[in-house]
Amino acid sequence: MAVHLHVFLTAAMLSLATTAALSQKGGSAASDTRNVAVAESASVSVRRSRPIPKINVSYDRKFDRTIFRVSLPSVAPGTELSVKAKQPGRGTVIPADSVELFITHVGSTRKLRKGEDLNLLIDGKAFVIIENLDVSTSKAGGVYVEQASAEVSLADFVTIANATTAGAKFGKFSFWLAGEQLDALRAFAIRVGVVPARSR
Repeated sequence: MAVHLHVFLTAAMLSLATTAALSQKGGSAASDTRNVAVAESASVSVRRSRPIPKINVSYDRKFDRTIFRVSLPSVAPGTELSVKAKQPGRGTVIPADSVELFITHVGSTRKLRKGEDLNLLIDGKAFVIIENLDVSTSKAGGVYVEQASAEVSLADFVTIANATTAGAKFGKFSFWLAGEQLDALRAFAIRVGVVPARSR
């Protein structure tokens, strides 16, 4: 499966990169591996303190398409998950064909390795494996900014959004989504043309 890299950092991630560069002390981060129970517990505090992320919508007049984006910050330390989809026309009901996933990590050490497989998980079990992803990496002030991207079908994306918990493993790096993080993905699916089962 072809992978297209497209770096778009939110203000939160850019702020994190700047803060890390200024306050770097060389400490080691805690393990990124988190199980489903931890993810569900973490989602409770997320629900109490954060609104559902806003879906950004823009229209590309040149190619006559509507572009949808949403970002989920702090899915793991220094890590953001973003999704993007393109819908033909403007204000139409034609569903998007696919959804692009972007994993962006900012930190003092590299976490995302070129050539690793992305294993998408549903309720703790393997769901889709996307092989041999590429990773774009830049470095400033001792801080790495890394991004891996992959494309999944709209049907697979809706299955992920319908999960009780969902997540990903990329080599030794992993993260989990639950609660309002998945609510945001379900809302995204609705905007790009599909109503997930849990939203009906």
